[in-house]
Amino acid sequence: MARKQSNDLLVLQILSKYSDERHYLTATDVIDLIQSEFGLNVERRTIYTTVDVLKEMGYDIETYAENNKGYSIHTIVKRF
Repeated sequence: MARKQSNDLLVLQILSKYSDERHYLTATDVIDLIQSEFGLNVERRTIYTTVDVLKEMGYDIETYAENNKGYSIHTIVKRF
């Protein structure tokens, strides 16, 4: 379980650092940035699943299906 949670945090950190309303990342971009910054390999399916989980948690993440550009995170919204 700890491994899954760390993937969530890595993806969230990369999206927060490198994306916004004008800057989009593909799943490959996210994978490459995780590799270069943390030295970890993450599968493409992990990115898809993790983004879905983060969206369910209340993070405002736009996806390729919504914009035909890639992933971007907007204002971090937490719902408790």
